[in-house]
Amino acid sequence: MSAFRCPKCNSHTGVTDTRVAGKLRNSFIRRRRECERGHRFTTYETVAHVKVYGHGDTMMRKNTRAQKRLTQIKADFATAMEALNAIAGKL
Repeated sequence: MSAFRCPKCNSHTGVTDTRVAGKLRNSFIRRRRECERGHRFTTYETVAHVKVYGHGDTMMRKNTRAQKRLTQIKADFATAMEALNAIAGKL
C-alpha cells in the first residue's frame, strides 16, 4: 500500500494510472489514485530543482593551504633544530 491516504475517508489508496505530463523542464507526474472505498483523486508530483554550490573545490583549497603551512612549519622547525645543534656543538 502507498503512504497516501484518501482525503475523503482517510483509508489507504492505490495507484490506478500514472502519466508524465508537462513540458521538458516543467514536467510532472500525474497519478490517479483510488482508495479502498472507491473514492478517486489525482496527485501531481514534481521534482524540486535545487541549486548546488561547489564547495568541494573550496575545501580542497583550504586543505592544500593547510598542508603547505604544515610543510613550512616542519621546515622551519628542522632549521631551528640544526641551529640549536650547531650551537650545542660549539659548547
